[in-house]
Amino acid sequence: MPYTLVGLLVGALLSLLGLWLTRWETTEGVLFLTPNRWLILLLTVLVADSALAGSLAAAGVLLGYSIGYWFGVRRRLAALAG
Repeated sequence: MPYTLVGLLVGALLSLLGLWLTRWETTEGVLFLTPNRWLILLLTVLVADSALAGSLAAAGVLLGYSIGYWFGVRRRLAALAG
């Protein structure tokens, strides 16, 4: 359980890095985003490795990243709309 919580925290921090490295483009009021490919590759390798090792910490990293990243995207969309 403690490793999962650490994984969530690490994932949340990685999501901040991911938001910073994301390429954002706005065209005619529409937001396009391109996530950083190297960070996504790192997360994909982490998933593949955790599937072999059965680690819940890696699942926590992915969950923390996903929640943090999409929270940041929603925040960016709200700023664009307002």
